[in-house]
Amino acid sequence: MANSKGSLKAHYFDLRTTLISGQVFGWKEFEGWYYGEISGKPTRVRQDDDTLRFEGASKKEIAYYFALDEDAAAIFKRISRKDPMLSKAMKEFQGLRLLRQDPWTCTVSFICSAFSNIPRIEKKLHNLRTRYGRTAKLHGHAINLFPSPQSLSSASLSDLRACGLGFRDKYVKGLGERMRRFDVSNLKKKDYEDAKTALMESAGIGEKVADCICLFSLDKHEAFPIDVWIARVMTKLYGKEIRVMFPNTKFSYKDVQRFARVKWGRDAGYAQQFLYMYARKHKLGAERKE
Repeated sequence: MANSKGSLKAHYFDLRTTLISGQVFGWKEFEGWYYGEISGKPTRVRQDDDTLRFEGASKKEIAYYFALDEDAAAIFKRISRKDPMLSKAMKEFQGLRLLRQDPWTCTVSFICSAFSNIPRIEKKLHNLRTRYGRTAKLHGHAINLFPSPQSLSSASLSDLRACGLGFRDKYVKGLGERMRRFDVSNLKKKDYEDAKTALMESAGIGEKVADCICLFSLDKHEAFPIDVWIARVMTKLYGKEIRVMFPNTKFSYKDVQRFARVKWGRDAGYAQQFLYMYARKHKLGAERKE
């Protein structure tokens, strides 16, 4: 079957910023083209001004994956209103979008992210793709597609561990087995809290990982993933405001999330991504090695 090929307009969008923002793994750049996978298809994309050129996935799949149907201008305006820090971050990272990733791929990716920096996560996922996924060629570039739940559920724990998963081997294998009766994609139909609760029923998925899956693959933009690093950033930038809301306690995960949703509403996830990018560039919360 021939690959789809074409272009579409992409306003308020920056391809590179979006793909290096820590929400997705596996995309590789070569001569201005980014090679990866969309809807199970080997795909390459590049941006020329406000035109996105693509080959592999269909125009509809490209637009959906990169959330080009969203009113980004309205979202950016809402979250930056009366927030000088976010306004500054958004100017530096104009065009950042929240992707709509394949939920299965996203779930495995963030299970593998626990206690790892981005290069290590990329290596683990590359090993999984190479060993258990199908390899496709696009313009001479080998693209290793993400393995299916069946292939990972049938893998041995020792082989998964050899991919660098460590203690996460049993979680990935268990998730593959669970996917035979539980399709994480169906959680798109549920509200945020119910989707998060359902995800956390799988071993290896805690609050932060569940929030990442909700935000980056299930269209739950009110999700606000928090690890130790982002908690420090929030305390540094918004600590006084959070203290007004929670005057007598040490800030907990749920406290910071509640503050974020009160401040930014259903756009809290977008605010988190801009703050994450800004903090990483300017080394806010530099205690985390990444």
